[in-house]
Amino acid sequence: AAMMGIGDAVVRMGDMFSKGLFVEKDQKAALRMYFSARDIAYEDLDDFGMQQVYSDAMLRIGNCHYFGEGTEKDLTYAVHCYADALHFFELREKRGDDYSSAGYNKTKEMLLKAVSEL
Repeated sequence: AAMMGIGDAVVRMGDMFSKGLFVEKDQKAALRMYFSARDIAYEDLDDFGMQQVYSDAMLRIGNCHYFGEGTEKDLTYAVHCYADALHFFELREKRGDDYSSAGYNKTKEMLLKAVSEL
């Protein structure tokens, strides 16, 4: 599914690389997957499902930059990513998506941490 460009599958493939699940752990490959998922979702952000893919990808890209995993640590870019993810988690949460409530809370926590470190 990830090879076919299905956004959620691309995020999950990034998670596999990030954690070393069934593949060799590779943070750079994980980050590339997250950017790819972001780009796929960006093409149709009016779609409810693509909003989920986008927010999930942006949270993970933010984490990569916050922790310096697969890239240099960059708190400013992490804040940008978290803020973007937060917006789309909030849109979905307002429509009653419980999954997005958890994502919203996690993203808000990371955003506040990153901002406090700037």
